[in-house]
Amino acid sequence: METWKVLFCIATLACLVSSAVGLETLSYTQVDLGAGIAFSINNNGQIVGRDSGSGHACIFDSTGSGHNIDLGCIGGSSSTAFDTNNNGVIVGRSYISPGSLPYPAVFNSITHVITNLSPTATGGVFSVNDAGQMVGEIGTNAVLFDASGAGNNTFLGTLPGSTVDKSTAWGINNSGQIVGSAYTLYYGGSIPQPREHATLFDPADSSKNIDLHPVPEMLSYAESINDQGQIVGDIQYFTGGHHLFRATIFDPSGQGENLMIDSEDHDSTIYCINNAGQMVGERDGRAAIFDASASRTHVDLNSVSHGGSSTLYIAYCINDNGLIVGEGSGGAFLLVPDSVDDVTLTISCEPAGFDIRTVAPNPGTHTYRRNSTAVLRAWDFSQCPRSGRFSHWTGPVSDPNSAWTTALVSEDVAITAVFTLTEPECGDACHPILLGDLNEDCRVNFADFLLYSSRWLACTHPDCD
Repeated sequence: METWKVLFCIATLACLVSSAVGLETLSYTQVDLGAGIAFSINNNGQIVGRDSGSGHACIFDSTGSGHNIDLGCIGGSSSTAFDTNNNGVIVGRSYISPGSLPYPAVFNSITHVITNLSPTATGGVFSVNDAGQMVGEIGTNAVLFDASGAGNNTFLGTLPGSTVDKSTAWGINNSGQIVGSAYTLYYGGSIPQPREHATLFDPADSSKNIDLHPVPEMLSYAESINDQGQIVGDIQYFTGGHHLFRATIFDPSGQGENLMIDSEDHDSTIYCINNAGQMVGERDGRAAIFDASASRTHVDLNSVSHGGSSTLYIAYCINDNGLIVGEGSGGAFLLVPDSVDDVTLTISCEPAGFDIRTVAPNPGTHTYRRNSTAVLRAWDFSQCPRSGRFSHWTGPVSDPNSAWTTALVSEDVAITAVFTLTEPECGDACHPILLGDLNEDCRVNFADFLLYSSRWLACTHPDCD
């Protein structure tokens, strides 16, 4: 007889906070940083990118006074810094000679030494976590770099079953989870066509790489992953005779239960998600912050910023303090949120010691901006010897019976996700019937041997008719 128990997981699970104080009340002070592109800002406010004047990777002066730090280049005339971690490690790419292709590089702002991570092949480093793990590409292959420059790089492979050896790693979080894109083949016509798909890479075993949007004919890209494992990017779709992209939150399980944020008649991408779940990117050529609630709306950052003269085109990064950087008509920009207050969401799971791997963020206390919208996500799971199925939410959620739901976080709050657990049972996914278990009691013993013996020389072959 199957028995059921109930697990109460007191959580704000998979919380995606999409605004600073509710999209309708956002307000930022804009700082124009000068000619160039700002790609990343860490939690200490260090901004890196490319200075168009020098053509070099740089650390931007966050006051907008133009006292940028030139990070140089290896030997050519151009370089770019794509990311910086909270320890000030800066990564990107640099040309090594005039007319050459770029090489993956680590920049030291103190010594001005640049480390080439792949002396024999071109590429770039696009993301670095706080442990100093770096990802990007060498040639046409996604790579987890050897940060020492000794060349012991780990190639991340492509999608299982794909014959197209081409991939790129765009992001890595502090747990070492890596996202990007990899190619597969679409056999929709007489000639197979390569298609780039959003991918969650497994650095230990590329055969376990996950296609995050397993629709063969469509393109998709995973641009960023935060420490809660929330993955964002975009998915291509066809509408009105045009191919456009829609800003997307990906289902990390690869089951395709992705959440498209924008409406179908607009072109949009999410480039970055911070640890509070705030998401920024672009929509129809203008910098935007996205709302993952049921309204699936956005705010044009040009409409909620003041103090600058540049039109904001793309928001590339938002740090955990809500500061945003990107590119506009006047070059690089910084947006500093005007004063707001915070609230907390406390996450815990019961019973103690039961490890649920299908909910996020992790247990603990998390700080969010008041009146932000949180998207909650829970998945059914199988953790042998038991399995669990999502039942419902309790607390101030919009739809308590949906695994995808939202909540307005206006005060300190806890939300409960209720799962039903099954007791271990012979024949379930964790306790399959073994070959030779003729009586299907999950044991191979003399009882099975007796059944086997009783049928010795029995024949059902046509020759025995």
